Amino acid sequence: MAAAATKHIPVLILGGGSAGISVAARLRRANPNLGLGIVEPSESHYYQPLWTLVGAGVFPPEASRRREGYHPLSDDPRHAADEQSGCHQAEPVGR
Repeated sequence: MAAAATKHIPVLILGGGSAGISVAARLRRANPNLGLGIVEPSESHYYQPLWTLVGAGVFPPEASRRREGYHPLSDDPRHAADEQSGCHQAEPVGR
């Protein structure tokens, strides 16, 4: 078995759903130069608040789907995930 790649990232967020993206956005706003990464193995995110309108027949289910790494307000590639992966081990280091 090949050795896993090791990468040092100052801030690593596990989960690219609404909470993970929100935390990343707040941290980036507070410090634009902060090195951060988001680990999200899913290909798609479903925006659950829209499901009420899906159930009412206003929108089809696919209207709530967004591909991971997509930032709807920006075409800037820095807002897209550079790789889709899972996390097998994370080792915190001192501050």
